[in-house]
Amino acid sequence: MQKLSEKAISLAPWSPSRLNTADDCPFRYNCEVNKLPIKTFPDDTDARIGTALHTYIEILLSDPKRALSKDFIYSLFEDNSLTHKEVTRFNLLKESAETSAKRIIKFKKSHNITDDNFHVELGLAINHKFEPTKFLGDDVFLRGKIDLAMLTPEGVIAVLDHKSGTYSEITDHYKKQLDAYMILYYYAYHRVKANDKRVKSFVGYLNAIGGDSPDILRSDEVLFEEFDEKIKSKFIEYINRVSDSLESNEAKPGNHCKYCSFIDKCPLNIVRK
Repeated sequence: MQKLSEKAISLAPWSPSRLNTADDCPFRYNCEVNKLPIKTFPDDTDARIGTALHTYIEILLSDPKRALSKDFIYSLFEDNSLTHKEVTRFNLLKESAETSAKRIIKFKKSHNITDDNFHVELGLAINHKFEPTKFLGDDVFLRGKIDLAMLTPEGVIAVLDHKSGTYSEITDHYKKQLDAYMILYYYAYHRVKANDKRVKSFVGYLNAIGGDSPDILRSDEVLFEEFDEKIKSKFIEYINRVSDSLESNEAKPGNHCKYCSFIDKCPLNIVRK
């Protein structure tokens, strides 16, 4: 079994999004960690609309009556500072979010999933020994909020992550993110509160909201008895590699550049389009 490196432990607390940033571009990660002054403000339209959609589907799943009220929708626009143009874009995607929520609720009912096994925005954290701890505790190694986790009577744990946009395939980037959420659910929740021999496997999903096909896309299913070896070892190897790469402070070009607040300091002299 792989072991966490001292470097990875020293850089905690980690989160799935923070890991993605470090893997995408060590330079950007180090700028954020060192809290350098931000001089360039990227166009965060997509991010703000995505956040609004994320909140909307969260409330659709947990409190549908509130989600469909005009007061809630107006507060959603105000809280995310959406412009008139962005409100128009949000409304075009709103129906897609509602369709996704209906499909999830249909799945819940058809698989007889109880409310106790239907978790929306589940905040969890573990320490470096992979033991549960407080979300904001001093010993946090990994923490995150799972958009949705469900346990079917057949013993399948489904972990979902909502994404605004359409995805034709589950990329390696998203698989790592889903793996991190599975780690959190298993070690911070299941072992403590829901230890049940019925559990047989994990499966990760991306719930793609928007575009032509708001499909729920499935990643690899992992047998429960293989979880420690298959998922935990791969995750430890990944986080150790990412931790080691940060010393290089390498700037890596990619789609993330258009969202970077430190582009004026980037050694690649990238011009945001």
